[in-house]
Amino acid sequence: MILLNILHETIVNIAIDLLWNETFFLEAYNKCIENDFQLVREYPSKKSRDRTLAASMVIKKDEQTTYTYIKIVSATNTRFYKIFETNNYNCYDVMYRIAKRAKWIDKDRFGFTFKSNEINIFYDKHEKDIKMHINPPVGNFDELPEEYSCFLKATTEKTDINPFYFTSIPI
Repeated sequence: MILLNILHETIVNIAIDLLWNETFFLEAYNKCIENDFQLVREYPSKKSRDRTLAASMVIKKDEQTTYTYIKIVSATNTRFYKIFETNNYNCYDVMYRIAKRAKWIDKDRFGFTFKSNEINIFYDKHEKDIKMHINPPVGNFDELPEEYSCFLKATTEKTDINPFYFTSIPI
């Protein structure tokens, strides 16, 4: 809050000095406070091939954490599945790239892949659940290369992904 106030006061003073309209900056400041300091970005929704569902990626950021969700909308309800919860370590956040790449993989699955189909995370409309496919299939995280195991272990502990529900369905 202190940083936001300092930033707001500074930008308003600059706007006054440069004869800019301060209304825009005041609206942005009020929106930050109204949203409890969370940035929310929802990507455009994509219809399933049979047109029964729409899916999109949603990223929410607060001061310390980035939350990434798959949003599924049917005719009767909307459901959010948390797939990542990561700390905000630096200004570049890979979640934006991941969210842009999400798509309907086939008529039943919406999600994305890492590293040439080695890891796939997706919503399965028949199971109504989030699944992770690891190629080749493994029984637990200890069988994964180290660069994946730490990331996925941390991801599944805080999300809706069942860490030991590895499917052998190819993407």
